Amino acid sequence: MTEENSELEASPKAGLPPHPMHPPHGAHGEIPSWVTLAGWYGVFAIFAAYFFMSTGSLDNHLLYQLLNGTGALGLTILCFKKRTWQPFALNLAWLTIALYAIWKLIF
Repeated sequence: MTEENSELEASPKAGLPPHPMHPPHGAHGEIPSWVTLAGWYGVFAIFAAYFFMSTGSLDNHLLYQLLNGTGALGLTILCFKKRTWQPFALNLAWLTIALYAIWKLIF
């Protein structure tokens, strides 16, 4: 048995394709840092919009919708890159609603 064969036999997953629920990301299986930052921005922007509107600290509906829309965009990008389709669909709908609301507020 060669050294190469012994390594393959030692690892039960050697030679298997990646699991379909965990596809590789990028060249090294990592999400780019700008995508991670976009996702974190999305979390904080949506949370801030909800917090400020719920506490009565924000009466500017355009700013509220901009926070919701840009937050949803950040999370949509992250979910697309991670291939998490349920939150992707939710945030795409959230973004669409925010864009419609912004359109109605401006025009």
